Amino acid sequence: MNRFLSTAAALAALGGAFGSAGCVNSSRTSLQSRYADKVDPCTPERYNFLAREAALAPFDAQVTNGQVLDQYLQNGDFEPGLEGLTPGGRVKLDSLARKRPVDGHIFIQTARDLTYDAAKPAEYARAGGELNAKRGNAVVSYLTATTAGRGVAFDVTVIDPAEQLMPASGPANSVRGLPGRYASGISGITGNAPVAVGGVASTANIQTPAVGSAGSTPGGTPGGTPGGGAGTPGSRP
Repeated sequence: MNRFLSTAAALAALGGAFGSAGCVNSSRTSLQSRYADKVDPCTPERYNFLAREAALAPFDAQVTNGQVLDQYLQNGDFEPGLEGLTPGGRVKLDSLARKRPVDGHIFIQTARDLTYDAAKPAEYARAGGELNAKRGNAVVSYLTATTAGRGVAFDVTVIDPAEQLMPASGPANSVRGLPGRYASGISGITGNAPVAVGGVASTANIQTPAVGSAGSTPGGTPGGTPGGGAGTPGSRP
């Protein structure tokens, strides 16, 4: 008997713990509600969330890569074989410094504009590393000068992404077709016509009574008798 009471007390305590955690709701009375206490009560929301996260996860890498390439300076933004910025490189940095919010993490392409000597491969690697460091310092120096007084901190990371290319006709066609997306016109809606009111063109609803409509008789005025004249309704000739 004592063993049975101990087991019952343990089960009661376990049920109370589940109830306090929200797994069991003793106030439910219907069969469907009691069934929900035995299965996952968060379906389908829980699984919809997992499916949504799985569908959106690949776009995280795409967003990150796009952000990196937007903050990216290539070898062509520097003087060939040197650390000095070209005018185009300074314009690029100016645009990055004016972004809101400012992203102080700048990326530069590893130096690939050095002359390679097959007899001295180690020299090529050493010179490339030194040039990367000098170009990084040049970027930070220029950004610090062009944002003086704003208190913005910048850092540079050297990367070597694959070249990003797209057909030149694509952007050109998009630019040429953009004005055509904004067009206006007058649709041919039956019963409506533009009317000038006070010098401003507006649309008035013009209704024409149909022959034989309610309230009129053939050959007479509305409400009159057949053959009635334009006078009093119901008059005879």
